[in-house]
Amino acid sequence: MLQDRSVHVVVIHSWTKIFCCTGLRIGSIILPCRDDFALMKKYMIPWNVNVLAGDYLSVCMKNKDYLQQTWDTTSELRRNQKAALEAAFPDWDVKGEPFLSWMWIDTKSEQVAEKAVNVAKAWGCPIRWGKKGYNRPTYVRMAVRKPELFQVLFSALKQELK
Repeated sequence: MLQDRSVHVVVIHSWTKIFCCTGLRIGSIILPCRDDFALMKKYMIPWNVNVLAGDYLSVCMKNKDYLQQTWDTTSELRRNQKAALEAAFPDWDVKGEPFLSWMWIDTKSEQVAEKAVNVAKAWGCPIRWGKKGYNRPTYVRMAVRKPELFQVLFSALKQELK
């Protein structure tokens, strides 16, 4: 696409969620050409990945059992959590592919979305509000979680939003 249409496609992937290290901000980037890399590097902070983060990622990538288990269970967890949310909140529209480790949820109301974020935070299960950074004020983004962690969040939402 770069040569035919002068379209620069950049692929960015975060590794932080799958390895439970959100504070380290580890990711990958694929760029179409060296010029794009040079431009990106011009704006990067000089300490973008520290030694600890690099070592952590290196160890994580070698844990094939964890990666396979995560891949094998995420779709089932997501399917169950999506079904529970849709049953409890039939007006909500849960979006995203079945293999994703998160769900975008259109609550159809900015007030409901804001309250859901506040409830989740108060119960120690933060979710992201789509208003900030995504310009989707009726949406929240929720991670697919282990069943016991999802149950805490789900119970809080049912209790506080009904």
